[in-house]
Amino acid sequence: MKITKKTCLVLTCFGAAISIAARAGTLASGFSSSTFNNNGTLPWGSHTDHGSEYYQSWDAGFSGGTLTIHSIYNSGGHKYESGVVYGKTQVPASGYSYVTVDVNIQNTYVGVRGCWPAFWLDTTKSWPPEIDIAEFKGNQGNQVWQNVCNDYQQWTVVENWAGTGSVHYGLAMGPANGGNRTYQLWMNGSIKGQGTFHDSQNSPFWVIANMAMEGDSGSPGPTYNTWVSMSSYTLATH
Repeated sequence: MKITKKTCLVLTCFGAAISIAARAGTLASGFSSSTFNNNGTLPWGSHTDHGSEYYQSWDAGFSGGTLTIHSIYNSGGHKYESGVVYGKTQVPASGYSYVTVDVNIQNTYVGVRGCWPAFWLDTTKSWPPEIDIAEFKGNQGNQVWQNVCNDYQQWTVVENWAGTGSVHYGLAMGPANGGNRTYQLWMNGSIKGQGTFHDSQNSPFWVIANMAMEGDSGSPGPTYNTWVSMSSYTLATH
């Protein structure tokens, strides 16, 4: 998608969102069995995306508000058994000035070909739209993608350097207004992308965290086990 209009939702490009945090309506926080489903499938029931992974419930685990997703290399059977979870509370379609989704991610295997973890939103109705708050493609080096796909299947891609330590990623998004949503994508407190995207469905979004392998991240992937850690998850309306 080619952004021709860069607008802000409210309060100077969400700049005051931190200062009005007390007014936020927290819908979900932390990674746990009470906030995320861990049944070994994506929300629509698939055990795989379009990579070489096969999702299993035992490859994702919660501890103290933190999620750890493993990808286990197999020499036979499924090449990789990986973890995936999705939020029990969906991002609501409307009823807010804007909604925020925040997470900290530690990806030790940034730049490892075949490793493809992501934290993203997918419409609950019919794909697209899609928003990738953080997507890592190992064959593209030490980079993170923050992407928006509108319902015409047009993509806006923002690419940034990603460290292997804990990095904060966030999304601020407005309700569909005349079929358009305004958005901002954040990384460590800085706006990395903003604009509008077409969303005529105005449907809720799933919140998904997964560890896909190979596919868009290249092949062959690693012949050893890998993992990604996520923490400090918050979904809130403002």
